[in-house]
Amino acid sequence: MVPAIFLLGVTLSIVNLEALGIAAANPVEKAVFLVFGLGYVATRPIILRNLYILIAIMGLTWACALLSTNPSFSWERYVRALVSLVAMLLCFVAMPKRQDQIWILSAIAFAPLLATGLGFVYAAAGLRGMWGIGDSGADRFQGSIIAASMGAAACAGLFSAVRLADVSSKSYLIVALLNCIPLVLSAARMAVAAAILAAGSAILFGFKKFPRQKILALIYGSAGLLVLLAALGDRIMMRFETSGLNGRDELWAMLYDSLKTHALFGIGLGHQNLLIPLDTARAQRTDAAHNEFLRFAAELGYVGAAMFFVLFLAMLFSFLARKDYGDRGILLCVYAAFALFSVTDNAFSVSHIYLLLVAGVVSCKISDPVESRGIVRARLAQASI
Repeated sequence: MVPAIFLLGVTLSIVNLEALGIAAANPVEKAVFLVFGLGYVATRPIILRNLYILIAIMGLTWACALLSTNPSFSWERYVRALVSLVAMLLCFVAMPKRQDQIWILSAIAFAPLLATGLGFVYAAAGLRGMWGIGDSGADRFQGSIIAASMGAAACAGLFSAVRLADVSSKSYLIVALLNCIPLVLSAARMAVAAAILAAGSAILFGFKKFPRQKILALIYGSAGLLVLLAALGDRIMMRFETSGLNGRDELWAMLYDSLKTHALFGIGLGHQNLLIPLDTARAQRTDAAHNEFLRFAAELGYVGAAMFFVLFLAMLFSFLARKDYGDRGILLCVYAAFALFSVTDNAFSVSHIYLLLVAGVVSCKISDPVESRGIVRARLAQASI
């Protein structure tokens, strides 16, 4: 049941309900991931330390909300944002089983290919085009979603496929190569950088039985990426060569202005959208900060944001301290890739970026906890009665 709910959540993130005329697409998607998280925690061993951290994060956001001096604060908006955040963090409160690797990684690995296929279907049906025009004027492949999300999904898919090739079957390398196509065609610069970091570390630190092959894979992969970039044409290459922030600096300036008057405890979780005027949101085609560090500073204040990120890092780094976890270099690089996304994207809100973290945590589990001899003897005695 839990795998089916997760697969539904991943599918909804790719289907793009808004393209089908369903306005409440994001709440529906988050609700499914919340149900998955609750089911995941209920059926997996709970990590008490991370459970306490999650409770502390919830308490922290509530305290900052109480102390906020924002006259436009809304408890309804706060609760919606808190539910969305908890839906993401629940997956890190329980310990994954080794059997979770295949179905979780497979769902994430094939998601970008599904988005590509649906993009053709939607274009044929006249619902939307497969290509979008970026702020730099470059054509960006978007499939069934948007170009930025396609890049993030392909990044997570590429990493998941490489990890599956290491822990399951080498045939997943084909899936990894296929994911490179929408990744590059999306012209999502941060997604490409994160993919090089995450997937590159999966090759460099993984495949321990094939040291020569993984070095060749890195060489050939780099060469293939350069050839693909060279073949894309000037308009997509223009996107990678552009160093601008595509209007993000205008959004960030508004959040900085808010921090001048709400520096300590912010304006309340989930209230960043109120800082972006409607005309600016329409011009930028977004009312989100596209910088999670600045967003949490604006919503929780400098004090609250600092405490939030300390707690969040403690939750993630608890996996590195466990004996049943290996490939810590890979997991650290996945964390670094998520941090890269957090600088210029809505990493805590976009499901495709969140799935990269899930893939990293699940794929680096090397063994299930071994039961003590006393428990094993007791179970054998019960079986013999």
